[in-house]
Amino acid sequence: MKYYEMHDQAYRNLEDKGFISWDKHDDLNAFISTSMNATLKDFFDQLALSFNQINVLDLGTGAGNCALFCAINGSNVVGVDASATAVQMAERNAKELKVNANFINADILDLNLNQKFDLVIDSSLLHCLVGVSDRSKFYTVAKSHLANNGLLFIHTMIESTNMSDLTQNEHFHLESEILWSLGIAQIKTGRKVFNGKSYFPHRTIMKKENLLKEIADQGFALVKELTLNQAGQCDTFIAILRK
Repeated sequence: MKYYEMHDQAYRNLEDKGFISWDKHDDLNAFISTSMNATLKDFFDQLALSFNQINVLDLGTGAGNCALFCAINGSNVVGVDASATAVQMAERNAKELKVNANFINADILDLNLNQKFDLVIDSSLLHCLVGVSDRSKFYTVAKSHLANNGLLFIHTMIESTNMSDLTQNEHFHLESEILWSLGIAQIKTGRKVFNGKSYFPHRTIMKKENLLKEIADQGFALVKELTLNQAGQCDTFIAILRK
């Protein structure tokens, strides 16, 4: 099992408890009214852009929060997730919201849809990818699916001055911009032992300056950016990029 495939078990657990999203929503209004969607809309308003009739590819769509927000606002949407359970949840949410969207269960790092999109969205996927190779594949997939003048929207964790909720939690070990997790036993590869316990690579939490360098090295330029702070947690870096 790849390290990021553990999300399917997490989605099954959420589904069993009656939740309709990763963020434990049980109400469709709250499901759509996320800070991520609000920031995306704010960026679009600032750039005088419209969601209407644009083609959107949502990578790491999960239960479809951002994909369905775009669909409600008139976009033609394809959402992709490696978790089959998440895709099923997204399809149910689309049905409940009475909007059309196409959801695909696939490994995003191998994605080739032979289609171009006006907007590619990182639905909190990028920080789930650990290592230069997998992160580079993400940017390659995004670039290969972007239309001329298309935009990439990213929503990702970055290092904060105060991450005590993580660093003081024995379930996690943070080292060299990688958050290691005790995780689940099915994940065998990539594990390391810290303080006598076996952890698997769970998240990439980069310093902001290192993320900005990565973005530039991968051939993208910043159009809009915002950093959100939360005491004890990682900061969240949100941006619109252009090739």
